[in-house]
Amino acid sequence: DFPHKQVFIYQNSIYDLTGYKHPGGSIFFTNHLWQEVSRYLQGMHEDELTNSGKHAHSSDAYKVLDDRYIGSVLPAIA
Repeated sequence: DFPHKQVFIYQNSIYDLTGYKHPGGSIFFTNHLWQEVSRYLQGMHEDELTNSGKHAHSSDAYKVLDDRYIGSVLPAIA
């Protein structure tokens, strides 16, 4: 089950979006699994894999994240 999870990192927080249907299509999730996605979510950078252009997400998108928070990224230990 673990390899099939749709997990993303946003601002040092980890979210499990397994089962959530992205309104723009599943390609956005497929392209960025297990990656930090702040630049896309905040609309600062276009998705270079789909050439979809920049898109700042709505407050509804952030509510979805709130409901699917599973943990935090730990800082590196020197």
